Amino acid sequence: MKVLGIIPAREGSKGIKDKNVIKCNGKPLIYWTIEAARKAKEIDRLIVSTDSLRYRDMLEQFGKDLFPFIRPEKFAKDKSPSAEVVIHALDKMAELGEEFDIVILLEPTSPIRTPEQINEVIQLLKSAPKARAMVSVVEDSNHHPLLAFEVQKSGQLVPYGSLTGATSAEPSYPGHPRRQALRPAFFMSGDIYLSYVDTYRERLSFNHELTAAYRAESWQSDEIDEPADLIRVEAILKARQEGRL
Repeated sequence: MKVLGIIPAREGSKGIKDKNVIKCNGKPLIYWTIEAARKAKEIDRLIVSTDSLRYRDMLEQFGKDLFPFIRPEKFAKDKSPSAEVVIHALDKMAELGEEFDIVILLEPTSPIRTPEQINEVIQLLKSAPKARAMVSVVEDSNHHPLLAFEVQKSGQLVPYGSLTGATSAEPSYPGHPRRQALRPAFFMSGDIYLSYVDTYRERLSFNHELTAAYRAESWQSDEIDEPADLIRVEAILKARQEGRL
């Protein structure tokens, strides 16, 4: 089975200007994803889907083959769904005579994933008897849904969702359950998404009833949205390079 790796990297970003290419441990942020994907033997072809000629010129040092096309502006807006990016990339590669069985999406804002993780998740999907897609998840007891609250306009603290659809009903207060007594809750970590291409074309999503979970460590799934995230990720990358993680 042929596997296409897609790294999406549009130029616009709000939280951090030029986030995808901001320096992270001395390299453009996207470099860490390119490096991990290049070393992953399960990926047959790796591309960067970008709308930016400036990004392409800046990043061609990591391989001109990464840029077989430039993404049109209509697929690079703030609210452009990932499905448009993935389908456009698959269609463009098909026009170039390259067809694939599996597609894996690797966001550059999650730079801590390893080549070993990428290989493992692809192998797991290939061997899964019923799954047609897979996403990385982390267990997070600190943000368990049963421990969440809302702050009302009055300032009152109420259990999250307890007033949804309520009229005169009072919210119920179940107390504060011990984390150890809660069933594990998992959240999509945002660093690895993959699917069989035919299923993705049909569902236009990585997340559906045929999706299986790939469990990652919480420290490997940090996503960069704000400057503080970058500081934390740089420290983790440095610790890993020094063999402390």
